[in-house]
Amino acid sequence: MLLCRAWTSYDLVVTDLVMPEMDGIELLSRIRAESPWIKVVLITAHTDPAVRSKALTLGAFAVISKPCDMEQLKGTVKSALVK
Repeated sequence: MLLCRAWTSYDLVVTDLVMPEMDGIELLSRIRAESPWIKVVLITAHTDPAVRSKALTLGAFAVISKPCDMEQLKGTVKSALVK
């Protein structure tokens, strides 16, 4: 299932892990399948190491724990966009 033809114009997606219709892991998987060059940063309150590990194994650029401060988020975004 194609998410959005506009994906090709994005370099980075920042998303929460828990969302109403599709979780961040499923979104990450779809982005990887359709546009593998897009960096994905997941933000989550989940502390389960297995969730973090799964996201990174599937190709997430980073998994940031909530609450995160703006400097941490800005640094992660900057790193993702220069690599």
